[in-house]
Amino acid sequence: MSAFKADPARTFAVVVGIEKYGIPGVDLDGPVRDACRFVRWLRRREMPVPVSNIHLYASPLGTNAAELDGLDVSWKPAGRESIHKCFTETLPGKAGDLLLLFWGGHGLLTAGERRLIYADATEVDTLNLDLDSLLNSLHCDLFAGLPRQVAIIDACANHVEHLRAPEVFPCERYESGCEQFVLYGARPGEVAKNDGILKRGVTESLCKFAT
Repeated sequence: MSAFKADPARTFAVVVGIEKYGIPGVDLDGPVRDACRFVRWLRRREMPVPVSNIHLYASPLGTNAAELDGLDVSWKPAGRESIHKCFTETLPGKAGDLLLLFWGGHGLLTAGERRLIYADATEVDTLNLDLDSLLNSLHCDLFAGLPRQVAIIDACANHVEHLRAPEVFPCERYESGCEQFVLYGARPGEVAKNDGILKRGVTESLCKFAT
């Protein structure tokens, strides 16, 4: 990505931290705290990102819920409906210097596609977001007003054979002027690590994708 300066007032952020899932035995202790750290970093800068520009989605363990209460940014449950609506209704048409995406939680890789698991996924219905489809949509005309984008994805990318087919994010016209920079917490086939003692993700390997 070429060097540039982003005006915090024209910066938008989507921050997701998922610890508690509808699938038994897969809860994590740390992603919500990581999401809160990211939000505090946005808000405590010399020129903070406006509260209205930060979209926070969380599913906390009970022991970490107080982290969210200490923020000056409101949050919504990290289920499929609210997050999908953010990318298909709330953000399209916005104009700014920079779009930030931070996601901490479970992820999988199937048929070469990265999937991120929503908090309301269950054993019967593994609701998931197709990350490749989302990044493609962000690169298209709906987001022409946000031509510079940075994503930090702290989620596993271990292989699974079958997974519920996700909804495809819309894309009508590809924007050649869009720049994306994506950091992954795990390479394809790897499991991202979470430190349950420090209550945060442990990123040992980062893959970069830029256009």
